[in-house]
Order: sequence, then C-alpha cells, then structure tokens
Amino acid sequence: MKKSENPLVNQNEVTFDEQNQMINNDAKAQVDNESEATTDDADEEEIKNFVPEWDLSTFFNGIDDPEITSTQKTIIDSVNDLIKKRDDIPEMKAYELLSFIRDYEEIMAMTRNLAYFASLNLCTQRTNKEALLFDKKIEEFCDNVYDSLSWIHHALFSLPDEKKVEFIQSRKLKNYYEWLLANVLYPPSVSEAVARAIRQMNSLTNGWNSLYKQMVSKLKFTIGKKSYTFDEISEMAHSNKDKATRNKALKVMSEAFTSHGFIFTQTLNSILKKEDTLIKVHVNAKDEEEYRLDAIDMDGLSNGLDREDILGIATAVTDSYRPISQRFYKLLAKMHGKQSIDYNDRLQNPIEIDDVNIPYVEAVQMILNTLYQFSEEMAITGLQILNDGKLVHAKPMEGKDSGAFCIRGIKPFIFLNYRGGYNSVLTFAHEFGHAIHHVLSEMSAGVLNDGTPISMSEVASIFNEKLIFNKLLSDGELTSKERLYLLIEDVNRQIADIHRQIAFSKFEARAFRERKSGELSEDRYTQIYSEEMERYLGFPLQEDAKFGWMSIPHIFNSPFYVRYYAFAGMVVNKLWQVYLSGKLEDFDEKYVDMLSNTGVESIEDLLEPFGLDINSPDFWSSALEPISAEIDEIERMAKLEGLL
Repeated sequence: MKKSENPLVNQNEVTFDEQNQMINNDAKAQVDNESEATTDDADEEEIKNFVPEWDLSTFFNGIDDPEITSTQKTIIDSVNDLIKKRDDIPEMKAYELLSFIRDYEEIMAMTRNLAYFASLNLCTQRTNKEALLFDKKIEEFCDNVYDSLSWIHHALFSLPDEKKVEFIQSRKLKNYYEWLLANVLYPPSVSEAVARAIRQMNSLTNGWNSLYKQMVSKLKFTIGKKSYTFDEISEMAHSNKDKATRNKALKVMSEAFTSHGFIFTQTLNSILKKEDTLIKVHVNAKDEEEYRLDAIDMDGLSNGLDREDILGIATAVTDSYRPISQRFYKLLAKMHGKQSIDYNDRLQNPIEIDDVNIPYVEAVQMILNTLYQFSEEMAITGLQILNDGKLVHAKPMEGKDSGAFCIRGIKPFIFLNYRGGYNSVLTFAHEFGHAIHHVLSEMSAGVLNDGTPISMSEVASIFNEKLIFNKLLSDGELTSKERLYLLIEDVNRQIADIHRQIAFSKFEARAFRERKSGELSEDRYTQIYSEEMERYLGFPLQEDAKFGWMSIPHIFNSPFYVRYYAFAGMVVNKLWQVYLSGKLEDFDEKYVDMLSNTGVESIEDLLEPFGLDINSPDFWSSALEPISAEIDEIERMAKLEGLL
C-alpha cells in the first residue's frame, strides 16, 4: 500500500504525526499530575524517565466501587432471564434467537470484564491481601455464571435438524454464524452434570495456579543488605556483565526456589493430574487403553494443530539443536575466548557497547512510526489504543508480577516491566502486537465468534517484534560492532523463543506422561528438566540452574502453552521471507486481513494467501533456515572484527 503524505487519523483531520506527538504530551501531563506541577513546570528529565501505570477506571473505580455489586446483580438477573427462555428455543424465530444470543453475549462481556478487572488489579500488587481476596471472590462469581449457562450448547445441539438449518441459513443471524455453527453441529463432549462437575474441579484446582503466583511474589532474593524482585534478580543472573555477580544472583535464585521446592513440586503434580483427569472425563474413558489422545494432544487440537503438526514442529527443532542452538553457543564461547560457556553466560553478548536506555516515550514513538511504514491501518489502530486511556502498566515496582502480557476486554491492557534496554523495547513491541491483534480480531468477529487460537495470537506478537528489530538494525548510524551486537541479540531471542521453548515443552510432556503413573518427586522433575535443557544447550547445566523448571510461569499457569511460541516463531520466519521477497502484492493488507480473521478461519486458510502450507514436508525445517543464515552472518562479521 502506498503511504500517503498526510494520512487522516480521524474526522478532525489530525495527522498521524500530530497524534503521535500526543503520546509525548500525555506523558508530560501524567508527570505533571503525579508531581502536582503545572504542565509548563514539568521537568524534561522526568518526562524522559516516564514509565506509565494504567488506569482501571475503564472497568470500575476500585474494588469498593458500588458499580461492581450493581453489575453482578445485572448479570444474575440476565442469567435468570435466559434460563426462563430455555424451553422456548425450539419455537423461536430467527430474530428471537438473535435477541437471545445478544443477551448471552452481553452477559459474557460483563462477566469477562469483572474477571479482567480483578486480575489486573491484583497483578500489580500481588501481596495485597484485599486485592487477592477480591480476585478469588470474583473468580468464584464468574465460575457460577458460566456454570449457570452451560446448558446453552446442549440446548442448541439438541434442536431438530430443520430448526438448525433455519438458524444457520438465516441472514438475521449471520454475524453469529461461526459460533452458531459450532454449537448446533458439534456435540458437547460431556453431559450438563459432568460439565458442572468439571467447572467445579477447575475452580478448586485454579487455587494451585494462584498459589504458584503468590509463592513467586513472596520469594526473597537478597544480596548483602539489598532485596530484589524476581524480575530484577533474574535479569542480574543472566544479563549482568560481571560473571561473579551473575553467579551470585543465580545461586540466590536457586536457594529461594529450592527452599520451597516441596510446594512447587506438589503444585505441579496437582496441575498435571488435573489435566489428565479432565481429558479422561471428556472422552468418557475408564482407563488408559480406551483413548489415544491425551491432554497434550487435545490442547493442540483446540489451538488448530493436530498431533502430526506438533510432532513436525518438535522434530524440526530438536533436529536443529546441533546446527543452530548448540552451534550458536559454541560460537559465543569462541568469541568470548573460551572453550565453553555456562548457562548464565549464554545471554552475555561478547560485543561491548555503551549501555542502552531508550526512554519509554521514544520507544512508543519508534514502534508507531515503524508500524506506519509497514501498515497504516496497524499504526492507526495502535495509536488509537494508546490514545484511548491509560492502558499500559510498564513501571517496575515491588509486589508486581514478573513477565509481560496483554489481555482483551473493553480495551486491550498491556502489562510489562519496562527498563529501557533493547529487550524492553522488543517486549513492549511483542505485547503491543497482541493489543493490535485483539482490536482487529474482535472488531471483525465479536466476543462470541472470536475463537483465536493461542498459536496465531503469538504470530501477531512475534511478527511485531520482527518489525521493530529490523527497524533497530536498519539505523544508518550503527557501527559494524553495534550491528553485530544486535544480530547476536536477535539470534539469542529466536533460540529462546523456539529451541528453548521446545526444550520446556519436552520437559512438560515427559513430566505429564510420567505423572499418569503417580506423583513425581522434586528430584525427578529436576532430572527431566536438566536432561531436556542440556540437549538444546549442548553443554551441562550448572547446579544452580537446575531449579529452572520451578520458575517457568506458563507451565504452572497455562499448561502446554510454551510450544506455541515455537510455532509462532517459525511461522513468522516464513511470513518474513515472503515479505522480504517483495513478490506478494499488498502483503500488509493481507497480513491485516489475516489478523482480523484468526478467530473464524483455520490456520491453513489464514496462511494460504501468502502461499504457505504448514502441511508441506519441509515447512518447519525451512522455517529455521533464517536463523542459520543469521549465525553465518554473525560468524562472518566476527571474523572481520578479529573476534575469531
């Protein structure tokens, strides 16, 4: 698409550049507000160091807001109204079912917003007892709502065939076609009674997820007289330039986690048992011999990937351990002048550059400008997200969760701990990609229709990272050493997204399948983890790094999720190859269309416009070729710099 000189962003004819400048003005206003100064008095240094906190008043004005109780009452009344209409569904006209579905969708939206508010309120103050109690109360309320409406799928599926055809073909119901089709054609996997029992069990076992988060937030990481958060100590253990400091930080982490090893072990045992039990209930199997698909397979299917797809990804990645991840770490060792490196050396870039500190406001403007060069629609969507209220919490603080995420709701809220380095910029780009995707997909599909699988969600975020990284790399003022530094950072990031995540996934799969025969000990989990990590690394895992499985939040909070990072990283590499080739006209428009339809189209159909087929024999292996090419370039440049 040709970029216009002065694109109109809204009806007031405010240009993209002018709205982009509003980001800086908004930061200035927030600094003034926090310091009780006037705008004219806002200190330039404060603006430079500004990192935002979100405002959750889009949902409610605090956990004591009377509107929460009012919303709950509205939801309860609406649920009861729908229940009264259950027996009327077979006699409904299309317009009556449309009204019924809209009421149901509104209940789902209100319930979701309650859950999101409670969760977002808690994640920045994990040790706040009132916030924790509120979150649990809202979680139980939402579970009861979902339980009370579980009959809807059964009622729609049990309709006479002629009624199903009438509803599916009705133009009045076209906006809910995908959701309706899934509910009338595909039978519920269990009875209503069993479905209620499953939800009750889920509610109970969700406590293990909560326990994990609470435990991590309360761990004490102390060096000397100073205490550090999990995020801070983790960054010190892997990114500090001084090896002695890294080793000390890693040892402190190991001691903190392993001192509570029994709790983490019991938590994971319980979570894996729950996953196995749920699948047995869903397939109505009495013993292991009666079903072929387990929880790992079913999770893949629910995210658009069958067992063969998952196997193809894992095989391609594990086959590339030696030529990619192991080769890269050996190359890093040589560039460091060593025979080998330790686990907490692997992120140490052998290229010395000045410390990078990109202010948050500059990072936002760079990301928006980069998006604009790629797609006006994505840039404007992103700009509207940022101008739509305080939706980003990037300020590091004690009691705040580690990591980063983006949730959809009334608006997409972005959570991260921004520290100013290249990794922080790319992490923000990653989550911002999620936010744009959320807006595009829900705008196209709506709350009920948007069944975007995790796999495609991560494609949106990692592609955004790729765009921003290449913007950083294309800076004409970079020296050759700075360019080499960035290439090394990129390969490290890709290996972390693909090879490391597959190692995590293989640990998870082995642990899950062994858990079927009984609880595993802490030592056994540690042994499996160490074996899988050493296969991808190509060198022994140092003793203080073997606790690592306890510190992987996705394994405790979102079982079987980690492999989708590998899927997405590989798909993005294939998309990027198509983009760089310049052979596909209107790539940006096709890409936006893909993001807009992830909730209603299959992975195969989404990738078809780009000439990509995940079922082709060499798809996954060829998706790793760009990483090999980057390693080749790193080796070539390192020789020119006299480092090899």
